[in-house]
Amino acid sequence: MQKQKEYVLGQAHFLRGMYYYYLALLWGSENTSLPIVLEPSTPGMQPEGHTETEIFAQAIADLTKASELLPEEWDNPNKGRATKGAAFAFRAKCHMQQHKWTDAKNDLEWLVNGAGKKYYDLTANYFDNFSKDKENNQESVFEIQYSDANPAPAGDGDFAVEPNLGLNRGQFFAPPGIGWTDGELRPWLITEFKKEKDVNNENDIRLRYTAFYSDMHLDFPNNTKIYSLTSNPEQWNKDNYRGRVFFRKYSSEYYRNYDDYYNPTNVRLIRYSDILLMYAECVAQSNGSLAEAVALVDRVRARVNMPKMAVNQTAATTNRTTFLKRLQMERLLELATEGHRWADIKRWGLLDNQEGVNELKSRDPDFENFVVKKHRVLPIPSDEVNNNPNVKQNPNY
Repeated sequence: MQKQKEYVLGQAHFLRGMYYYYLALLWGSENTSLPIVLEPSTPGMQPEGHTETEIFAQAIADLTKASELLPEEWDNPNKGRATKGAAFAFRAKCHMQQHKWTDAKNDLEWLVNGAGKKYYDLTANYFDNFSKDKENNQESVFEIQYSDANPAPAGDGDFAVEPNLGLNRGQFFAPPGIGWTDGELRPWLITEFKKEKDVNNENDIRLRYTAFYSDMHLDFPNNTKIYSLTSNPEQWNKDNYRGRVFFRKYSSEYYRNYDDYYNPTNVRLIRYSDILLMYAECVAQSNGSLAEAVALVDRVRARVNMPKMAVNQTAATTNRTTFLKRLQMERLLELATEGHRWADIKRWGLLDNQEGVNELKSRDPDFENFVVKKHRVLPIPSDEVNNNPNVKQNPNY
């Protein structure tokens, strides 16, 4: 009974710590006051405001407590719940966003070389990380559980008799005619994938599972279908798709020709490849062995049949600064569209000055209107600011 209580409390601390991580990441600044609520809310409550640093500190405190209470692994009926490794991973992310490289490295050490190493590894097949049939596998550190067992209406109100448990992402990001196309990828991502061939002189297989794009059938065998559409020029020109790039990860195209609100595929918030790349970054940033950092990246590349960095990225294997810059692209190629990019470019300082923004803008016109010292964070919802005098709006909004 005591253990059960600890596990429940551990999961609660984990979830709150994770939520505060995202609060600090997306809204936090040193000129902002955001609320921290550690007790049940009551009508009229106006919690004190806190800075980005203080929000991260709360997240770290919660994740520390979670790491002490959670098991290293769960039995099969409870597979997918937060574990000690997941708590360490999110705590490492908190440390990394604050450039506390040694603290983050110590957290990740448990998963890479420590007691937790036995629970994690890369899957042999990259696509296993986005399939409904390979969930909670050895590469999963933490994933959100989805199901199509209860296909209730997606809306709320009188029609939502039961909660919908399915993933909606595919419906919102699928190409026109399939979904709502609320977001698209920039073509430079395809160009970046094609800059380097694998050891068999073929395209990086990760591209196939990351994006839908015109002429993709020319890049990979048996890759013509996009749900019920095809990637041949006649189809794409007719439907005005030419030059457009669409999300593929977490779509349901691999087992059916449509998408909806009831996709059962789990979203992997943290994969082990992310852990290895974060650990490599921490090793390099804390003046550890560059050879060790390179080996970690090579391990991720080897899983998808890409050559060692020394083959085409020679300078990155001998110079720490060049390695860290190349690591930025390695993370993109491995983790594109999985929700890590904003934390990455923010951590790397690319949002802090016009030079960094210009680098992003050279590839992505979405940054044309980016304002330094404003758009690094989101605006706090006006209701939060109006209802609580302790909440201070982010600067320039």
